[in-house]
Amino acid sequence: MIVTNDLEVRVGARTLLTAPGQHLRVQPGDRIGLVGRNGAGKTTT
Repeated sequence: MIVTNDLEVRVGARTLLTAPGQHLRVQPGDRIGLVGRNGAGKTTT
């Protein structure tokens, strides 16, 4: 299971996303997708 509280995404020193107050819970068997431009780091995640 993956649980986030006050989500923040960083790559190195660069902050890509901040979502204070946003929570996410991914249960076993759930499916999620990563969407972004070419070269944005989706594969590295």
